[in-house]
Amino acid sequence: MSTTYTDYIHKVAVTMLEEYIDVRTGETHEVTSIVHDQIAYHAENGTLGHLVFSALHHFLHGKQTSQKKIDEILYQLSDIRAMMDQGYTTSIRPTGKTTSVQKKINGVDIKEIDDILEAFGG
Repeated sequence: MSTTYTDYIHKVAVTMLEEYIDVRTGETHEVTSIVHDQIAYHAENGTLGHLVFSALHHFLHGKQTSQKKIDEILYQLSDIRAMMDQGYTTSIRPTGKTTSVQKKINGVDIKEIDDILEAFGG
């Protein structure tokens, strides 16, 4: 079951599932009630987009973020982009095997990241 939280002021919507798949490990994790509560709070206050970008900024530019970690994130985003290009369905599960789609990222267009976030985040 999923719940969609919407910030109508800024036209931002986030659909939260009960669990998610860690794209790095393929493991399934439950989404905690704390996450749902925070997203609901920001949706009601018109700051949902700010929450999403704040979390991404903190994750990408936090104290412990290295270039290696940023490259790993961009690599995962490229995998998501490849899934989108192939036609995403909920039955897709990461296998952990290296595919021809997986390649080193030398540079990622910010527009591609925006497209990925738009497709999966509302």
